[in-house]
Amino acid sequence: MPMEAAAASMRGTEAGTKNGRRLVRVLVGRRRRAAVLLLALAYVAAILMLVLGGGAGMRAGSVVAVATHRRAPAPPGSLYRSHLVFERLLPDMRAFVSRTNPLVASHTKKTGKRWAPCRSKNLTQSELPPSNGFLIVEANGGLNQQRISICDAVVVARMLNATLVTPAFHVNSVWRDARGLKTISVHMIPIGLPESLKLWPLRILRLPYPKLWKSELGLVQNDCLTAYHLHSALFRRCFRRLICFLSFSKFGDIFDEDHFIESLRKYVRVIKELPEDIFLQFDHNISMIPNMRTKAFSSPSYYLQQVLPKLLELGAVRIAPFSNRLAHSVPSNIQALRCLANYEALRFSEPIRIVAENMVDRMMKRSTLAVGKYVSVHLRFEEDMVAFSCCKYDGGLKENIAMENARERSWRGKFHRPGRVINPEANRRNGRCPLTPLEVGMMLRGMGFDNTTSLYVASGKIYNAEKYMTSLRQLFPLLQTKETLATPEELAQFKVP
Repeated sequence: MPMEAAAASMRGTEAGTKNGRRLVRVLVGRRRRAAVLLLALAYVAAILMLVLGGGAGMRAGSVVAVATHRRAPAPPGSLYRSHLVFERLLPDMRAFVSRTNPLVASHTKKTGKRWAPCRSKNLTQSELPPSNGFLIVEANGGLNQQRISICDAVVVARMLNATLVTPAFHVNSVWRDARGLKTISVHMIPIGLPESLKLWPLRILRLPYPKLWKSELGLVQNDCLTAYHLHSALFRRCFRRLICFLSFSKFGDIFDEDHFIESLRKYVRVIKELPEDIFLQFDHNISMIPNMRTKAFSSPSYYLQQVLPKLLELGAVRIAPFSNRLAHSVPSNIQALRCLANYEALRFSEPIRIVAENMVDRMMKRSTLAVGKYVSVHLRFEEDMVAFSCCKYDGGLKENIAMENARERSWRGKFHRPGRVINPEANRRNGRCPLTPLEVGMMLRGMGFDNTTSLYVASGKIYNAEKYMTSLRQLFPLLQTKETLATPEELAQFKVP
């Protein structure tokens, strides 16, 4: 019995020892976790004190508040703040009176050689060899891009020794031709009519513009369309061709076509319409003429190596679109022909010239404070320009939605392609945002033009004009536009009822 009692006592002692050791381990583990937690809290507190005030947070009795996460401020120049600057500077600008208006200040003429036309030295005349074929181009983009395309087309025709058909103007969703109609009159001409009646319409169809435009249509003699999607044998037997009288501007509506052809006759052959035999060769469908889809800024050697063989083979080629399809850096003789086309061959049609001369005369008479002188600016703040730039201004969510809709209407998913990154802040920092009318006005005031300066504004329809033009008119009360200078009757001839 004593032995059993001793054994039981030893077992109890061992159990107590194990329990004690277990308790010590638990207490040590808890102390370690508490120490780690305290160290973490101390680190967080130190970081907060540094962020919220540095050493000030170390003072006795100070209270450290936990701030919510905030986005880092954008780098300088990332946001549109011109309207805020304008409000702050407007009182000073109103009080400022320029001592000498730059318009009436005397300018010292620079001495040296007189400027001469760039074509005078390098453009040579020679008898034109037989033509290699016909070149058809489609000038796309805005009016300035179309003008450049026409000059490049003259040069390419010269290099290829081709006969140039006066360029057609491309109509798209961005550059909306003011003459565009929602419907198109389609005149179907029966076979066998006398020549005197060949434009007599047997039947007139009014087709919705988008539906007709999306059909298989080919240009006929630059301004008409052949509806080649009507493949029925009955149609081919009964009608010679279907002519669509479009209300889009033609070359002759904008430029003096006869003057253009005459000015270039010693250097390039230019005709108004593709000959009938060529149309017959391509089944009266211009879309059947091979389209040489050249890359932007192609070199002269590209046209000689790639386009010329096709021209010699088929007798006609077309290039559509043709904007920026010739390199800027070209030999001097080619550049000289560009200059001839731009500065001499291309001039506006007579109706445009008459209205323009009248407007200039009226503008000078309204600029008596500057001795008949005035400033003319071309604002580039139309909706398509603002949308394409992907820049943000001060219109908030409403503006963002409007610009997104405009991009989708004009470019249909281009800005949402995989890999495409839109960064409005970076665009503004890099100077890729169109200047608002307000910013243009502040720039002119900074150049010394005060509120007595007569300002002519040339532009398309300004985006949100009621908002953005108000500030410009505050800076320049003597502001004129074509609507204020020309009469409604003068402008009516350039509009479609």
